Amino acid sequence: MKYSSSNPPIKCIMTQSTCYQGTRQMAIKGVLWHSTGANNPNLKRYVQPDDDADSYNILMNLIGRNGNENDWNHKHVEAGLNAWIGKLANGSVAAVQTMPWNYRPWGCGSGKNGSCNNGWIQFEICEDNLKDATYFNAVYKEACELTAYLCKQFSIDPLGTVKVSGINVPTILCHYDSYKLGLGSGHVDVMHWFSKHNKTMDDVRKDVAALMGIQNGSSGTAKNVVCTPELQVLKKGMVGRDVRNAMLILSDLGYYADFIPSYDETFGPKMDIAVRLFQKDRKLVDDGVIGPKTYEELYKG
Repeated sequence: MKYSSSNPPIKCIMTQSTCYQGTRQMAIKGVLWHSTGANNPNLKRYVQPDDDADSYNILMNLIGRNGNENDWNHKHVEAGLNAWIGKLANGSVAAVQTMPWNYRPWGCGSGKNGSCNNGWIQFEICEDNLKDATYFNAVYKEACELTAYLCKQFSIDPLGTVKVSGINVPTILCHYDSYKLGLGSGHVDVMHWFSKHNKTMDDVRKDVAALMGIQNGSSGTAKNVVCTPELQVLKKGMVGRDVRNAMLILSDLGYYADFIPSYDETFGPKMDIAVRLFQKDRKLVDDGVIGPKTYEELYKG
């Protein structure tokens, strides 16, 4: 495997983006692949460091400067992914992490059965003209390497499934897969590109498993793994980002209609009611306290 805990992907966390500032933490269930749908294989088109980043000059030299300033590290861009794959300034192919892995991406949208945004780490592959086999093979290999690293990091079975809304969802899938399952918007990436090079998502899963040293169709790790962030127990009167994350989840699930993402970080009376209603519906003790069991149910979606 190319990546490991001692050799992680390049990191360029884009904290100026709307997604970074407005999202929440999530329980990690799998990895979802996207491709951009535009003929520009250069990472600098989408990825740029924060204006005040300590490593600004290093990252700018590595990635290249976007002179048009139409990258995704801006408040006006209503989307955000955990990573990108494409060409660095020197023309080599690499993966760049742009958001913490357990931050919920604004990537695949939603469908009739929910959204794979709730649990799937997501990255974009920068497309070219879709005809260059050399470039395709390079980004395909890089995407498999990144996915294998993430699967190992978060104990994800690359050949497994996760139950969402009663549906068995592959731990590794693409935007088009999420759309077909009713868990994403109507996009066809990555298959409009991969089919031209005789690759399927089944090939992806097998190739990722092979990188991880998995044989005979099983990794030996548990299926339906849900890696939940370690968060503090929450109760009425508390304030902070963890409270806001819980509010976002309850809002997504329809329990907290009054949530205002930009301002609300206080566990007040309305939040207390929302938590108790959620706990009651999930057959938990409805004490209004968000502890381990309530967290587990929240992150199931």
